[in-house]
Amino acid sequence: MHADVMIEPTKDQAAKYPDLAGKTYLVTGASSGIGAVTALALGRAGANVVLAARRLDACEALAAQIQAGGGQALALVSAVNGALIAYARALAVELAPIRVNTVSPGWVDTPIWGSIATDDVKANMFRDMAGRLPVGRIGEPKDIAAAVTLLLTNSYMTGTTLEVDGGRRLL
Repeated sequence: MHADVMIEPTKDQAAKYPDLAGKTYLVTGASSGIGAVTALALGRAGANVVLAARRLDACEALAAQIQAGGGQALALVSAVNGALIAYARALAVELAPIRVNTVSPGWVDTPIWGSIATDDVKANMFRDMAGRLPVGRIGEPKDIAAAVTLLLTNSYMTGTTLEVDGGRRLL
């Protein structure tokens, strides 16, 4: 699934988020799903986007899409693990005043589910989880992109991990 199908932001993102224009952001997991949606939104807002993921071909395709829309993007290969939260906190101190934040998404309907479960199994899992979540639904990539936008536009946030999980941590 391509990011332009999954994202709702319009091309007037630069006018909506002028603080993002001209700045450079690293998006990990940018080859699909949440990362791709976030990267495309940043590109449309006029940001310079560094795309990092294990699938270089997908990052290069997204970089081309961002560039075709007038943005700047660079694709890299990267593998990220669970130590990212601790690493981001340390970087927030070491790189200050450069801000470093992370987002910890909960259950989000992204293409990776196609490699994990059949459509029927996925539908049952999502229905069961949505019934337990306080928000009553599974997340969408645009939900995570909105959280990233919050982190990027609030200059007082650094070393923060924003949990965007529909309230699952409350259960």
